[in-house]
Amino acid sequence: MRWGRACPKCGGKRIVRIPDHPGRYASGSNIYTSTFTLMGKVPVIRYVCLACGYVEHWVEEPEQREALAQAFGAGDYRQLRRYVAGCVWLGIAMSALLLALTLPTTRALLKLMGTPEEQMGYAYDYIFIIFIGIPATILYNMGACVLRSLGDSKSPVWFLAIASVINIVLDLLTVCVLGMGVAGAAIATVVSQLGSGVLCVWYMRKHFAVLHMEKDDWRLRKAEALRLLGMGVPVGLQFSITAIGSVMLQSAVNSLGAVCVSGVAVASRSTCCSAARSTRWLWPQPTLPARTSVRANMTASGRVPTPVCCSASSTARYIS
Repeated sequence: MRWGRACPKCGGKRIVRIPDHPGRYASGSNIYTSTFTLMGKVPVIRYVCLACGYVEHWVEEPEQREALAQAFGAGDYRQLRRYVAGCVWLGIAMSALLLALTLPTTRALLKLMGTPEEQMGYAYDYIFIIFIGIPATILYNMGACVLRSLGDSKSPVWFLAIASVINIVLDLLTVCVLGMGVAGAAIATVVSQLGSGVLCVWYMRKHFAVLHMEKDDWRLRKAEALRLLGMGVPVGLQFSITAIGSVMLQSAVNSLGAVCVSGVAVASRSTCCSAARSTRWLWPQPTLPARTSVRANMTASGRVPTPVCCSASSTARYIS
């Protein structure tokens, strides 16, 4: 009826177009791509035959149809693989950049934060090894977000739980048995993070056939990279603001001396353990650009995927 101005049911010519106008007309036909009803609305225009009552619904604007494709799945699995490959390349580049920035400046950063001299050696050994493990943290965050975007939100949690157990066991082994001190604790953290990232990659390769990459999928494309950065950088900056605040607070605590630093560290760990469960469920997951959902018949597990996005920017979350 939109193009022919005639009803396909009765052939009537009395066709009326009802636009989206929440203040005057009912808006029940609109489609919402956000959990907030005032945001992410895609207007659905109705064409009504006044002779027989037949109604057609149209999403008229191309950009609105693109929003629907991103929110509910376009079925473009080749593009999905390209975006995942883009995340991999950006993750590698971000890892190299952060390693180049942090490793040579570790001691200078600790001095800038006013780290007590008697704790400088311990702090340097620990944070230097943690910085070396930046690629492992990026690997897990990226893998977990891809799995969530494919509708599997449980596996990343299980892998994180396994990594926590590995971390505890390695902490006891390296500190209590091998006597490696804070360096051993840092090594245990990095190894456990690497294990969780490897588990994510293994699980994706085994259970999601849509992610079996072809040679052409690995080529870095400017359009995909820019879109990933455009959507991911703001999320990274959001998490960085919290991290910068933590660094400033730690600098203030350092000025109080070694005893206060140790006390605050113990208290903060206790607080993190008690608050972890509530904050994990309340915070939204970071979004991965290039939102692309896949259908259940394309996954080996047969589960219906949830249209969630992943983001390369979530790699910035390792700073805490």
